[in-house]
Amino acid sequence: MFIIKTTDSNVLGFFLPEDIQSFSPNFYGGGDTVIYTFTQSKFKSYKWTRKNEHFIVTAKNHITIGSSSSLTSDQLWALYLDDGLNHGSTYTSDTFDNEPLHHVTDFQIYGIEVWGL
Repeated sequence: MFIIKTTDSNVLGFFLPEDIQSFSPNFYGGGDTVIYTFTQSKFKSYKWTRKNEHFIVTAKNHITIGSSSSLTSDQLWALYLDDGLNHGSTYTSDTFDNEPLHHVTDFQIYGIEVWGL
């Protein structure tokens, strides 16, 4: 589980029920993957819609969660984290049929907690 706190004190993240792979440019993960946001005492989670299986990509320069069903150059992800884990962005996605997880598209990351078993 990734718990991300932004510099403006919002909390968002994702649960991936398997180990993170090092540098996997292809989608992996499964239907138990969940993304979430927690703002102003309101928790909202988004589960897999079955529209696609675009769960997670862990490339050398970013981590992305969810996407639209057609992969194009203007691809928008449910959640994008840069390679330094300093910056992120969020959009709607077909994978989770989510609203953006933050009130602005691009955000700065204050800190990240990673939990695993």
